[in-house]
Amino acid sequence: MAEQWPPTFCRSNPCPTIPQGKFTIHGLWPSNQTSLQSSKCVTKDPHLQSFNKAMISTLEAQLNLSWPNLKGQSNELFWAYEWNKHGVCSSNMFNQTQYFELAQNIWSRYDIFDILKQQGISPRTNVWYPTNDIRRAITNHIGAIPQIHCVNNELLEIRMCLDQSGIKYMTCPKLGNCKNNVLWQP
Repeated sequence: MAEQWPPTFCRSNPCPTIPQGKFTIHGLWPSNQTSLQSSKCVTKDPHLQSFNKAMISTLEAQLNLSWPNLKGQSNELFWAYEWNKHGVCSSNMFNQTQYFELAQNIWSRYDIFDILKQQGISPRTNVWYPTNDIRRAITNHIGAIPQIHCVNNELLEIRMCLDQSGIKYMTCPKLGNCKNNVLWQP
């Protein structure tokens, strides 16, 4: 599960609005425990291959908050892209509704912003944080080591790895691309 920090994303991509005070879902990507699966997944059931908005109609209000399209296009386009690229890869275990429910439940389970804030780590202009402190704060809550991803030494994403059921957290195979210290800015 990849959760992104909207202000960092929006510094390098024009965003019409920037959600504040929360990490948002970037995606739920199946993996084979060493790397991401192929970006082209195909299912034998053609009904599962294409995004169907009706299958997530009961989740739409929640997903608008947790999984917004920061680029300003419709959220539905972003969700369709994520389902068609990544969700289909897990269609042998989850249908489209279950895939989006799982992502929403994972996002709701732990509030990364609050986890970091409880450890004295919060967005501040020009303040550097040890990457290991961020990693440790999250590890203490989920019981597994996450990946931390940056752009220009600035915190962009926190990726948490889970087992196939999406319930149990596992240590991610790689630590991410951040250096020893990162900026986390508002």
